[in-house]
Amino acid sequence: MDEAGVKGYEVNGWMALSAPAGTPPEVVARLRGRMTEIMALPETSKFLVGLGYEPFAVKPRELEAFRDSQVALWKKLVEVAHIELQ
Repeated sequence: MDEAGVKGYEVNGWMALSAPAGTPPEVVARLRGRMTEIMALPETSKFLVGLGYEPFAVKPRELEAFRDSQVALWKKLVEVAHIELQ
């Protein structure tokens, strides 16, 4: 992005697991626990690295903060570039 003249942006793909609003807390906790186990498996890391990812896991609040920062960052670019919904 710097080379294109757009400073302060780094283009990365990332994925996160989400549940619908209103999902019971015990279900969310169970999913979170299971995903934590899966992310800790060496074969999971090997698989993701093989796809070109750098696996990492964060706590829910950290993920929310990261997601919110990304939305704000890219929203600013969309507004400045006058990109409209098609």
